[in-house]
Amino acid sequence: MQKSLYAYTLVYDLSRWIKGFDPSALPDWIFEGKEQLSPFLDQAEAILLKGKKVSFNPEQPLALESIFNHLRVEDRSSDQNVAFHSFRPLSIRKEDIFPSEMAQGNYDRLCKDFINDLPLLPGDAATPRIYGESLYYLLKKYTWCIPVGKELPFIQLFEFLKIRAALAICLLVHEEATKKDADLPFLLYCVDQSGIQDFLYNITSNKAAKSLKGRSFYLQLLMESIKQKFFNHPNIPAGMLNVLYASGGKMYFILPNTPAVNEVLTGIERTLIEKLYKTHKTEIYLATGRLPFGWDGRQFYLEDRQDPKTIGDLWKELSDVTRKNANQPFRSVFEQQFNDFFRANPDDGFDTSSGIKKVCAVTGETISIADEKDRDLLAMHDMAWHPANEEEEESIWVTAPVKRQVELGYQLQWSGYYKVFYEDKIISRGHRKRLFSPLELDVYHGMAEEKNITDEYGQYQDLPSFNFAIVQRINDPDKFLPDDRQNMPAGKRSAYGFTFYGGNRQAYFKDIWEKARNPRKAVKDFSQLAGLLSEEDKHKGFHRLGVLRMDVDGLGNIFTSGLSDISYLPAYATLSAELDLFFSGYINTIRKDITNGEDHLNIIYSGGDDVFAVGRWDVALAFAERVRTEFRVFVNGREDISISAGLALVGPKFPIAKAAQLAGEAEDMAKDFKKSNSRVPKNAIVLFDMAISWEGEFDQVKELKNEMVALIRSKTLSAGFLQRMRVFQMTKDLHLKDLSKAKEKDLSFLWTSAYYISRYQGRFKKEARQAPIQIFLEKVKLAFFTALENEGRFFDLIAVAARWAELEIRATEQDNND
Repeated sequence: MQKSLYAYTLVYDLSRWIKGFDPSALPDWIFEGKEQLSPFLDQAEAILLKGKKVSFNPEQPLALESIFNHLRVEDRSSDQNVAFHSFRPLSIRKEDIFPSEMAQGNYDRLCKDFINDLPLLPGDAATPRIYGESLYYLLKKYTWCIPVGKELPFIQLFEFLKIRAALAICLLVHEEATKKDADLPFLLYCVDQSGIQDFLYNITSNKAAKSLKGRSFYLQLLMESIKQKFFNHPNIPAGMLNVLYASGGKMYFILPNTPAVNEVLTGIERTLIEKLYKTHKTEIYLATGRLPFGWDGRQFYLEDRQDPKTIGDLWKELSDVTRKNANQPFRSVFEQQFNDFFRANPDDGFDTSSGIKKVCAVTGETISIADEKDRDLLAMHDMAWHPANEEEEESIWVTAPVKRQVELGYQLQWSGYYKVFYEDKIISRGHRKRLFSPLELDVYHGMAEEKNITDEYGQYQDLPSFNFAIVQRINDPDKFLPDDRQNMPAGKRSAYGFTFYGGNRQAYFKDIWEKARNPRKAVKDFSQLAGLLSEEDKHKGFHRLGVLRMDVDGLGNIFTSGLSDISYLPAYATLSAELDLFFSGYINTIRKDITNGEDHLNIIYSGGDDVFAVGRWDVALAFAERVRTEFRVFVNGREDISISAGLALVGPKFPIAKAAQLAGEAEDMAKDFKKSNSRVPKNAIVLFDMAISWEGEFDQVKELKNEMVALIRSKTLSAGFLQRMRVFQMTKDLHLKDLSKAKEKDLSFLWTSAYYISRYQGRFKKEARQAPIQIFLEKVKLAFFTALENEGRFFDLIAVAARWAELEIRATEQDNND
């Protein structure tokens, strides 16, 4: 099948939704397959909507409803008012993408801007893929906020158009391949990248911690390479429109279920596993799953045709198949290379080879080299910021792949564009050295700075290396398409698009970058993130890193059962797109706002529904709070679609692998939490080894902390009060632990603590009853007296608040002394 047909599948009957759209304004060549494809597009729409007819009136447009209003969680539906997305182009700005009670924006302007941008699309009949992929992103930018119809107002038009096109192509290809009516024409295909956490966190030397961002982005490029490997194969008639979802280390495709496609998938899978093992051993592995299915006009079915299936059933079946395969990740490699794994070592485990021995500071691999100039091993230097430390720098040895990952992180920091080349044969040898090719899959990636992409491409525009690529704007759909088709910076044979990536910007020293343009010295290391900028800083203040891990609670159950009332394939794709928009796109807006120009936080990884960030402890905590607050607004106030977090506070020199483990354990503790008198489990953050519910408790703790900090700074409350609150909490735990054993309940801790507060109040007899100290102490005393009504929970909350207040006061000592 010709890929020139893709563009037509995307714009088929688009005038139903886009006011003023005239198909005749499009190039004639995209309609060459019209007669062939139109029946399959109609059939695909019937399958997607399960026979339901949808209507949309461009003269009276309806806004897209938030899909989170329509999810069922633990068999509960939303109790919130319906929220609507605005008629605005896609971006990572809150005002453009967050739902609200009243839709904003202008539908007519949206349609007009889309129509005006159509002539800017690059490509022609000789380069249909370039035109088709650019059209794909243009549609995504403008139609993400339009509903497919008033009958299904929660499904994004873009996701509907994309999947309808994919299903139509599957039907056509299956019929051409089998020469008969479709039986199981569709193939759901999953690629799951496992081992992400170990790959990111297991760094043996904190001196190499700056490699974290590059290693994280490397995983993104690896998945992109795998995706392009599929698309580039001539026997897989697929493109971006076949991707249901790709984020967070997972990709879901819908492909034609033909012998040729399955054969190619098997071959590529084998190649990927072998190359992964060769490059990363067992550190990273891929699990794949396939699920053929069909539609009989009323319901979905699998090969056995036993029971009708919903989309949720298909999703669960595919997840089960993929999970089963994940339990035997390198089986094919072991079978083929059995002797290599288990042959006897002639040296009995001792390395007697001559040469220099070095250990990779990231992977811990031992490397033997003839001399330190070996070109296969590259040294990077400890990138200490302070000039006085330059003479003390030691070489940090890393393998060549790790060195490339470090460079990748630096390039990402300063880049506004990310390129993926379609074909390796058109890339010059000299240019290839500046590109990245994970696993050497013949898929090449490059980065370009935002301000010089025009100069760079203008100078070399006629070189083949700069064409036959898709140039993606990072986190900025607004400007992804050049506004002059005759003067396109990357050439007329390059497609244009955009991508969301969480954490493309790292904390850095702006003055150093502006003066020296040296990314190695400008990017902050862990000590600098924690606020240690000089030797003097070690002796004042409180300098700790906050290592944060967060993810959405019960997301797997939401996908398998939460859409039972709206079981349409585009609804699943819409939900996936919304989550990706928040965790890969908007998360960057949160980081920018929360750092407030001080740059003390790095998002190491964010995608799917996971976040891993490292920063100064108070900034990391503020970031966690902001993510939770914004996510709750994004899901239209639903408390039962929650996010849990674990925050570990460690010293800057503490091993990052161990810190990530501690944060993970804290996150698990948060997910085991159940607040009394709440219908929502989990939904918590673990702070100072204590789980605190986001629902009410965190705000209470923060308020108590703020009151204590203010009173101590005004010299009204003593620092010893904070320690006493923590002692009371430990006493409470001991008493409650022994209550079940004792014949008589000992509740003396209740009035002992309240008595302490009464005594403390005696110091302020001259203070008015409405004085802040009097109000605060009276509130605490009453809470102690009545704490048993909630299993003594107030003791826990004020202890956490006291610890938080103590650290905040210590941290600000530095600022006060400067």
